[in-house]
Amino acid sequence: MKQNRKGFTLAELLIVVAIIEMLAVISILIFNNQSRKARMKIGGEYIEARL
Repeated sequence: MKQNRKGFTLAELLIVVAIIEMLAVISILIFNNQSRKARMKIGGEYIEARL
């Protein structure tokens, strides 16, 4: 008897969640790095303006 499968298996859902989690971690790391660079630049400009 042939069964009609509808939906996703647990393994497929776990893989999708893991991929989304990895992309989120990568984007958070990139954002933190860029914000740190921006703060360093602003701080350097402030120090130069005070000299």
